Amino acid sequence: MDINTASEAQIASLPGIGAILAKRVMMKREELGGFNSLEHFSDVMGLKKYTLDRIAPLVVFSHKSNAPINSPASGRIIDY
Repeated sequence: MDINTASEAQIASLPGIGAILAKRVMMKREELGGFNSLEHFSDVMGLKKYTLDRIAPLVVFSHKSNAPINSPASGRIIDY
């Protein structure tokens, strides 16, 4: 499962994650624009080693963009 594109429900289904942590993952993912790696994800989310060991074979991380995910467009829209 790609943590940078997975839904909240998909993330919650990972062993040791659950609904509350999945919601935090979604907020941090949006704030950061995604996670770089399993280590980055673990550091940011404060995962315990046993949780990290359980999810490591189940997750991947797509390329992280510099812009936050779902960021609104900025600037003016001009309609002629």
